[in-house]
Amino acid sequence: MGPPKTELWLNKVLEPFDIKFANDSAKYFVGGWLQSMENPLHFLTHGLRDDQNEVGMVVGASLVATGAARPVIVGKYGYLDAGDMREGTRGYLGNMDYDMGEPLGQIVIAAEQDYGKGKVLVFGDTSAFANGIITNTGEFCNRVFTWLASETSKPNGKAKESANGPTHLAAGSGKLLSYTKTLAAILLLVGAIACFRLSGGYAGVVAGALVVGLVVAAHSTNNAVPLGPGQDGSVRLAYVDNYHMPKVSKEGWRDDGLMALHLNLMRNGFYTQNLKKFDLETLQGADLVVTVAPSAPFTRKDVEAVERYLEGGGTMILTASHEDLDAIQKLLDAFDLRIPFTPLGRFKIPVAAAAGKFVPFWRVWPIEYLGEPTLPRTYLTTKWYGELPVKEDYDTSQILIPYEPTNEKGKTGQSYDLAVRLNVGKGKLILIADSGFWMNKNLEIEKMNEIRDPAMKKNYMDSIYFMQWMLQTHVPQTKESN
Repeated sequence: MGPPKTELWLNKVLEPFDIKFANDSAKYFVGGWLQSMENPLHFLTHGLRDDQNEVGMVVGASLVATGAARPVIVGKYGYLDAGDMREGTRGYLGNMDYDMGEPLGQIVIAAEQDYGKGKVLVFGDTSAFANGIITNTGEFCNRVFTWLASETSKPNGKAKESANGPTHLAAGSGKLLSYTKTLAAILLLVGAIACFRLSGGYAGVVAGALVVGLVVAAHSTNNAVPLGPGQDGSVRLAYVDNYHMPKVSKEGWRDDGLMALHLNLMRNGFYTQNLKKFDLETLQGADLVVTVAPSAPFTRKDVEAVERYLEGGGTMILTASHEDLDAIQKLLDAFDLRIPFTPLGRFKIPVAAAAGKFVPFWRVWPIEYLGEPTLPRTYLTTKWYGELPVKEDYDTSQILIPYEPTNEKGKTGQSYDLAVRLNVGKGKLILIADSGFWMNKNLEIEKMNEIRDPAMKKNYMDSIYFMQWMLQTHVPQTKESN
């Protein structure tokens, strides 16, 4: 007798359509399909870059698209790793290595099909919609739901288009789109793990799968669909500056990555996205902008945008050091700030001795404020750490973290300022002179539950609590408008 007959049960959902899941894993040769995708001309993928995986595909099942179905995302440099029904303990995965005979290239990862008055969009991988990845795929996910909710014309069954693309969709505009009809939708998200039906029952399978199906019915009213988070204060938007080419790893959980920064922003109530365009119009939509270790210089135009953004009520947090001066010099000059060449190293500062709380620094430098008047110093005390931090008066610019080093004889008599907050108009600029301050290595690592060293775990927890305090006390619940 041969092997047991298998059937991918999610294909039951797709029976009316010409798209099916395959019993395999679509695997890349270069991590994250970087520079390895081939996207057919489509509204969903037009202009998106595969060198940064802006569609967020990782490893999932491949798709078989025939008949009326059309590929949307194709893996050009990868292979299909066959599932192994003998490996039940590993979810029936194959060996996740390329073996002779396994198909190479032209792998359909996402496909779509018109159906009646609606559309069906199928992904073999859920990754683009996960919290940790959507920070870089926001534009793509935005397009997905906007396109699914757009009107479909008949009889050709394709979305209305002009020679320059869809007439009713403004990709990347960030503005409201008005439709002549409200589109009522039934949205099906099957997101975790596809299952095979075995002769003896059901078992979990190889690859994650996502089915996004939309059945659309028309009603006679006008509807505006926003691209991006709401602007009514219901969602706080935080941008993490990718425009100025931060000196960080693009792999989110590497030591020098920023995955922990994004996730901690989410935990504190922010919708977070990588910032890929730096101008006043874009900044004004955000409650918070965070720039980490930039390598591309702030231009005069960039600095003017920051000034106006802050004056209008925005908050910007810059974690950068003397090593980043080539990029931040114009920005520092605009606000009378200086980071002298005095490396202080890696250490932690007790901020609430009675509570045993510290602020850990990775490699910090001092800050000098050259303006007038001299900034007052705020010594963080037990007020800072209770069950939640106590709200204080933040209407004046301040030195947030002063540092008085000691040696075996006691205080050295020197004093340095490591974090500064400047009130600019209705907004705030916060400078922390440590490029690695909010990188994973100093904030949080992926496998926190596997840390066995209590001191190491406490360092990370102190960093997390400090970030919570800063966000809760220095970023308004809603940004003031001009």
